[in-house]
Amino acid sequence: VDPRLSPDGRRVAVGMQSGKDFDIWVYDLQRNSMTRLTFGGSNRSPVWSPDGRRIAYADNTAGAGGSAGKAKVVVIPSDGSGAKQEILMDYDRTYVNCWTRDGSSVVVTAPQPGKGWDLWVVPISGEGKPWAFLSTKFDESFAAISPDGKWISYLSNETGVPQVYVRPFPKGEGKWQISSELSTRA
Repeated sequence: VDPRLSPDGRRVAVGMQSGKDFDIWVYDLQRNSMTRLTFGGSNRSPVWSPDGRRIAYADNTAGAGGSAGKAKVVVIPSDGSGAKQEILMDYDRTYVNCWTRDGSSVVVTAPQPGKGWDLWVVPISGEGKPWAFLSTKFDESFAAISPDGKWISYLSNETGVPQVYVRPFPKGEGKWQISSELSTRA
């Protein structure tokens, strides 16, 4: 699930299910080989850093099965070497959507009690705390930042039907609906 092509187009990061676990794997398209990056748990939504040297993913292991644990955003070198960085979230689930173009933060989707799914910016470097980019009573998800880093697109169900919107990034002032109708039917 959640396949993502590396910036150089040579590798694919993907979540693979084995029993109750999901692990992050990297498939090398040229060598036709797989490398496993995680070993057990509920690891989902791998996203490549802009330079392709790191992968951020959501570790929802602590929140799986209704436990009181918290999800984490994890950053790991894409070749599996070196230490991983873990950022504890205030939620039992989260999904990584994209990196900012400068590689300093990731945008995630996380549930807010009584509000639905919202978009959060999670700083990867420095002492910054996660902050709500878009928090409404509707569900916002599947964010992507434009190549110039000035816009963010996302899916919202505020009209009653999922639609694609864009906003300036990182300020978020103003929005434009760019889809006219999306269907959940195949």
